Amino acid sequence: MKVNRSFVVSTLLLFVFAGCTPHFSLAEESSVVVVRGHGVHSNEVRFATFSPDGKNIVLVSVDAIPRIVDATSGKELQKFVGHYGSVKSVHFAPDGQKIVSACTDNIRIWDVETGVELRRLESVQGERRSTFNHASFSPDSKKIVAADSSTVQIWDVESGKLLRQMSGHALVPNWTVAHSSRRISSTFFSPDGRTVVSSGTQDRTIRTWNAYTGKELQIMTGHEDYSIAFATFSPDGKRIASAGGEFHIWDALTGRELLGQEAYVGRTRCVSFSPDGKKLIVAGDGVAATVTGLDGLAISFGIAQKPDPIFVRIFDSESGTELQNIVGHTKRVWTAFFSPDGTKVVTASDDGTARIVNVQ
Repeated sequence: MKVNRSFVVSTLLLFVFAGCTPHFSLAEESSVVVVRGHGVHSNEVRFATFSPDGKNIVLVSVDAIPRIVDATSGKELQKFVGHYGSVKSVHFAPDGQKIVSACTDNIRIWDVETGVELRRLESVQGERRSTFNHASFSPDSKKIVAADSSTVQIWDVESGKLLRQMSGHALVPNWTVAHSSRRISSTFFSPDGRTVVSSGTQDRTIRTWNAYTGKELQIMTGHEDYSIAFATFSPDGKRIASAGGEFHIWDALTGRELLGQEAYVGRTRCVSFSPDGKKLIVAGDGVAATVTGLDGLAISFGIAQKPDPIFVRIFDSESGTELQNIVGHTKRVWTAFFSPDGTKVVTASDDGTARIVNVQ
């Protein structure tokens, strides 16, 4: 489904020129738990998500130390020290006993109760060591699927053995050096553990793979303006949501696009389903855009003119209708996830906070 950018921007311009902003349901400030990030020179929070029971969150800041925090009080409960590079993602295992962190130096598996490192995963591609952009657990907590700079990898948690590697996401000529290590940006198992989804930063594709054989199953294309930052399964495994310039929802079996929607004139960086699959939370930030006005003249519609350049929004996953706009962050939002019961979301931002918000 093509997104009509002119319609989206024109609609927003009408609100701005009329001296008002669109009416959306806003999260109440009193329902927010704010957790501060950590760092020597800056404290940006780059990733945050809930524990399987919803009582805690795990987050990581620019100091590369994952931390577990109480989701009600904001009190730090555990931290995991050891990484030397930039930590890109951190997730709980479904059994709640472990977390996995993906870093530019390696992947590490940690014991939640003690904070002790259980396993370190490293691989070598030719003459270079892998740098990892994302890692997450299988539904049974026994495997990890990871995105290194060029392959999708599946690892055994207990032995630390690399089980298989899948190649397919392409390098793009003249891609900037700054982004050369992010050919693959995210990887997740399907809820039944049989399939893996990966998102391509450079080739702008979403791909699914057989988790047992490594065979490529589907290639989904449709993101036009930005690299793809995130792709994940719905709770029933039947759909895949992806975030890039806009967000899309795909049929996981056939690869057919079910929904394409522009969350805002800008870039979506994370997308995830609610536990019942009925809602979708989308996070990102706005960028400058130029559109043609009614008089045929170009109108510059930059961040300063926008009512909401930083966005965290909840949509109906079937219709694409916006349900709720969550405000509060003042800088780029990297991730947004629902709690296991669907009553809260946690977001991570460059403004130095993770925010836990009650949602409708």
